[in-house]
Amino acid sequence: MDIKDHLSGCRKNCDFFEEDVNWAEIRQEVGRIQSNGWSTLVSVGDADRILQVAERMGRALGIE
Repeated sequence: MDIKDHLSGCRKNCDFFEEDVNWAEIRQEVGRIQSNGWSTLVSVGDADRILQVAERMGRALGIE
């Protein structure tokens, strides 16, 4: 699963929880289709940035 947050007004991706995506609705739909796939973190940055993105990704998917 490729997950991103998105700023519709300027058509670009951004950090999770900073823009337009309704993550509660996404989690509900992922559960509804009984997805049992996987996601991976692909990020550029130092260890602190990777930990930040991993934490936000976990919250987005409800796997904190």
